Order: sequence, then C-alpha cells, then structure tokens
Amino acid sequence: MSEAGDFANEQLLQVADVVNLSYYVQAFREIYATKEISSAEDLAGVKIRVPESSLYVNTFSMLDAAPTPLPLGEVYTAMDTGVVDAVENIPDTAVHNSWVEVAPYMIVTNHLNAPSTIYMSNKVFSGLNQDEQNLLLQAGYENFFYALELSQEKDAQARDELAEVMTVITPDIQSMRDKIDYTNYDFMELEEAQKLKEGKGTWGGE
Repeated sequence: MSEAGDFANEQLLQVADVVNLSYYVQAFREIYATKEISSAEDLAGVKIRVPESSLYVNTFSMLDAAPTPLPLGEVYTAMDTGVVDAVENIPDTAVHNSWVEVAPYMIVTNHLNAPSTIYMSNKVFSGLNQDEQNLLLQAGYENFFYALELSQEKDAQARDELAEVMTVITPDIQSMRDKIDYTNYDFMELEEAQKLKEGKGTWGGE
C-alpha cells in the first residue's frame, strides 16, 4: 500500500469507523454531451449533470459550466428534454444507460479516476481473530489485481462500443486545466494536502 493509500485508509477508519479491505480502480471519467465541446470556452454555460458532491460542483463551476446535481436514473430523460446538456461518467456507465441515444458527442477529458473501496465495520473486524483478519486482508489484496484487470477490460470494450456510434472529441485539455484553482477545494485545508502543495508531501510525490 502506498503512503497515499495508508492516509486514505486512516481517514476512513477515523471518520467512518470502517476498515478498508481493497480498492476497486474505475476507468477515467469522460463527458457525454448534446453539443461539441473542444475547449474550456465551449463549456461555458453548459448544464452538466454531476453527482451531489462539492468536488464536482466546484470543479465544473470553475470551468464556467452550470453543474446540475441529479440522480443517475434521471439523466437520460434530462438530456432528452434539455434539462441538462451533458453528463460525466465512465464509458461503461454511458453504454449501460444508453446515453448515446441522447448525447451524440463523447469528449475525452479523462478528468477523474476515482477508486471505490471494499470495506467493513471496524467493530466487526476488530472482533475477529488474527487469522480471520489476515484472511480478509489477503482476499482484499488479491481482489485489487483481479478488479483492476476486469475494469480495464470493461473500459476498453465500452470505449470501442461508444466510438462506433458517437463522435469522439479530444479537447484542448490545457485550456481546462488553466481555469482550475487547485487550492479551491475543502480538502486542501488538510495538513497533508498543504504538504503536497508545498512539495513536502509524504505520499510519494516530490
């Protein structure tokens, strides 16, 4: 486990009282839109569906878009009726929700690669003996590599399917990066985040 992973595990334990057994690395997230988006300028005013998360809302607000939190199940109808102009998510989700029917453009931004976690109650974990704990941790370790391979296979397949029926755009990523203030996030107030910002991080970065 990397130092960043150890820090994340400690946060889960302290904040949620859960023990992280494994990570499930998901694919990079892209944008699926009803209009062409080739640069940050094209994102201005775009009503984009985002999860109910300050991270997403803050990011797309800085890009001058209009982030619109909506349940995932409402996205298809929302784009079909013009309530939103775009949505962001992994390609596999786009395939299984048939967004290609209402959003003809796939904008390859690779803007986030967010892992999920497989965890359990710390109270239950602490009640197990050492052998049982080790068995769960080993299973979690092995699951990471299996899940990573599975995620990569599903992502490649989904991208191929979308490329056959959507217009795939590689936008000017730098124009988007230039509009992001990386200090404008709540997590940047954390001591570890400040160390990383100053180049003194202990998470393996320089």
